[in-house]
Amino acid sequence: MAQDLKSLRDYEDRTLEMLTASEQHILDRHDLIENLTRSKITSDEIANRYRENEFNERQINLARLCYVSLARRGSLLYFLINYLSRLNIMYQFSLTWFQRTFHSCILDYDTNRRMSMTNLTSDLDSLQRHNQQRRNSSLLSSLMSSPRHSIVEEPTADHASTHRRGSAKSFVTAINPQQREATLRLMVDRLTYTIYQLVSWSLFAEHQLLFSFLLTTTIEREINSDEKNKHSTAASEIILEEDGQEQQETKSEREAKLAHITRDEWTCFMSPMLATISEDKLAFINEQLPSLYLICQELLQDADQEFFKHPNAYLYLSRNEKYSHLSRFRCILLVKILRPDLLLPSISQYVAEKMGSKFLSSGFADIQDIYAHSSPQAPIVLLLSPGTDPTSLLLRFAKETRGSASHLDVISLGQGQGPKVEEVLSKALTLKGRWIFLHNCHLSASFMPRLRVLVNNFSKPGLELDSQFRLFLSTKPDAHFPLELLQLGLKMTIEWPVGLKSSLLQTFGPTGIVNEKVYENETLGPNWRRLVFNLAFFHAVIHERKKFGALGWNLSYEFNQSDLEVAVLELENLVRRSKNQVPSFDVFCYLAGSVIYGGRVTDEFDRRRLLRIIERFYCPETLEENYSYAGDEARQYSPSLDLNFSGLLSYINALPDFDDPRVFGMHPNTNRALMYVQASRVVEMLVTIEPQYRMMISLGTSSDSDAACMAIIEDIKATLPLSIETGFGPQARRITFENALAKISERLEHKYHAYSIFFSLLKQEIRAYNELLELVHATCADLRRALLGETVVNEVLEETQRTLLMHEMPRIWRKRSYPSTKSLRAWISDHLLRIAFFKDWTRLIVTYVEDNKTLSPLPPTFNIGAFYYPKGLFSAILQSSARSIALPIDQLKFSYQVLDQKEERLSTNDITNGITIDGIYLDGAQWDYELHQIVDCTSQQRTHRLPPLLCKLVPVKYLNLGKTNSLF
Repeated sequence: MAQDLKSLRDYEDRTLEMLTASEQHILDRHDLIENLTRSKITSDEIANRYRENEFNERQINLARLCYVSLARRGSLLYFLINYLSRLNIMYQFSLTWFQRTFHSCILDYDTNRRMSMTNLTSDLDSLQRHNQQRRNSSLLSSLMSSPRHSIVEEPTADHASTHRRGSAKSFVTAINPQQREATLRLMVDRLTYTIYQLVSWSLFAEHQLLFSFLLTTTIEREINSDEKNKHSTAASEIILEEDGQEQQETKSEREAKLAHITRDEWTCFMSPMLATISEDKLAFINEQLPSLYLICQELLQDADQEFFKHPNAYLYLSRNEKYSHLSRFRCILLVKILRPDLLLPSISQYVAEKMGSKFLSSGFADIQDIYAHSSPQAPIVLLLSPGTDPTSLLLRFAKETRGSASHLDVISLGQGQGPKVEEVLSKALTLKGRWIFLHNCHLSASFMPRLRVLVNNFSKPGLELDSQFRLFLSTKPDAHFPLELLQLGLKMTIEWPVGLKSSLLQTFGPTGIVNEKVYENETLGPNWRRLVFNLAFFHAVIHERKKFGALGWNLSYEFNQSDLEVAVLELENLVRRSKNQVPSFDVFCYLAGSVIYGGRVTDEFDRRRLLRIIERFYCPETLEENYSYAGDEARQYSPSLDLNFSGLLSYINALPDFDDPRVFGMHPNTNRALMYVQASRVVEMLVTIEPQYRMMISLGTSSDSDAACMAIIEDIKATLPLSIETGFGPQARRITFENALAKISERLEHKYHAYSIFFSLLKQEIRAYNELLELVHATCADLRRALLGETVVNEVLEETQRTLLMHEMPRIWRKRSYPSTKSLRAWISDHLLRIAFFKDWTRLIVTYVEDNKTLSPLPPTFNIGAFYYPKGLFSAILQSSARSIALPIDQLKFSYQVLDQKEERLSTNDITNGITIDGIYLDGAQWDYELHQIVDCTSQQRTHRLPPLLCKLVPVKYLNLGKTNSLF
């Protein structure tokens, strides 16, 4: 087009020049007339080409609009996976990799359908050939070009003019618009699932459900039904409007509007989890979503409490006609607010309902799949979790692939291994079919830059790599690992899967320890299948118990695949040696429980627990047909004795995604506590990815983050005192707290030596709290000056502002503070209660010195939750009692009595009579005031407050273990 305009301008300039220089009559200048004629012809040709280009551009734009939904989905997916690096630095995905995957999802589609999508009719062949050069570099051209067409001639003017008279409708509406939309929907679904599958292989198990949920909600949030209808059917709307037809809203589009997630709904979901439900904690819900707040009140005030008793809260809301007006995401919101322990199962059901169950796969990638998707130029990066070693996995895969592992070179990186790696790589590039495995790259950070250069040389022009060559790299998450290699390579996580179902699928997988050949070994007798399944199940159980924390194992143990592999070999040897092909259960329990697995266990109670667990899997009853590992309610965990390998895989796939805690020998309340912790972790990880939504809680309707932060600072400064006000402050009667401490020895006389330890503890606590308060006020003052522009903003102040807007404790405060998992607002409220306790104690000491009616300088009840160092309180009780009784510490023992009667709490604290302690909570249990003992929870509430304890030191020889209401 620019060349045409230049030619026309040249003719005009030449004509003006000839007219200016001409001395003859114009009609006598034949050259001038000829130039004007050529100018007129060129002008007409340019005008025709301009109209033709304008027509072609309109056709291309119409065709391009058909693919807007696909382009938008691609953009949404790329930015979503780009944010995953905030969770783990190893989650790196390059734009080049994404573009290659995006193109493959489109170009690998069926050719005939692709041609139909773009309406390659015969009357457009000339138009294609005419614009081949222009469209050759675009993605649209690859979709509009057929490999069977070739450029043989240039279009004629008559053909072009005939085509221009055609309607735009012939380009877009040659096929049914519904068919076009269906094909586009299939392409979008293919792209979405392909990206999900490839990315999930690179994620650790704790992030896989999070990614599925984030993918689902991102699509629901970003694709508004109005915009979706506008873009996906824009071309059809234009043509239908030309025909005088009207586009009507379909049922699916109306459902899409209902499924759309608003910003207020997502902001509520990103708010902190509620451990307990109260009116003030629901105030934020009332501000953001008043209609949802009314439903919360309705459910809380329900006399039958059906919602709180139902085992599946999400299913109760979604299938109840009373709440049919709620969107599925609002059902998730209600579960998060009122039943947080059921949030993860509800999220799984929500994802399965919106995206399909295939988006809930475990994400465990088989090494065969990774190998099939890999190339010689890009390394395969194995991301390691603690206690994992992929060496045996690669060796088994190498043997299964080529019959032996001689083509695999394994090098464990470390100091001085760099030259050896370069030598092996240089030889491998000249040989055929070599595999190189560089293990533990995180241990050789200095060699990583050189490794990046070596891998980049694989793509140098002129270097031809063997198609069977592969480079495997294993590393733990490490900031020194080259990001370029992470973006270039195909990543795969190596870890023990989460859940019994995933663990069993890995054990019995194609590259698992128990494959079909091992499981179907008929020479080991009819009981071999059950015996080896019991071992795999036992291995999964003891590994999964660590998710319960200290309730599962006192110490953390890393049971790995090598333990299971050795145990299978030992079980096979025992079966072969036995006469009736049934091993001695006592012998195998000792080998597995005390040697193979027990060798890792160092705690005596954990060892006893391990032996007790393995006895449930290896006893004569386990060979019965209907044996259950966890009681009658968990029969689904015992497969049939004659089940073949394919049937076993089907049986494992049918297991529930969330495990019954009774299989682990745990109470259901334990699982409720675990599910709450896991749900809180998921919400916090979402906040890490999208922190702006947590900040919206502070911003409200305002968009000024500085003003919102300034308001938070002013509120903190007005709420928290500068220091703990000791004594009565300015209203002190006659003496101050410091003077009272100096004179208290006169009042206590010989008892002072025993009580002095409590006074030292009080001064230590006050000093710690005052230092924290001073830091809080100093940080707020510095941040305030920085927001006003009076000082420079440093990294500490920037991080403080960000965490304050997210209603979290700044890191600089957390380092000085006592351990706390509370949000900022809850932490401030708790801090004020702690300060009030020590303030009242100082006033009590002043009153005790001035007033003889006060019987003790100690509080009637010690709130153990107020102490910076709770162990210090017990140390003070122990030392003071030892001084009072005049006995060594090792001859005294604590005795506790639960004061569940109000009459028992009226006594004043005295060292000889015992110290009353309050503020202890029971997790998963409660105190029965009638039976006077700890019992299981009878309500949905997880934690219950224990009545005050009377803590008393008594000589060991006089300790009465049978005392009423005694815990020990």
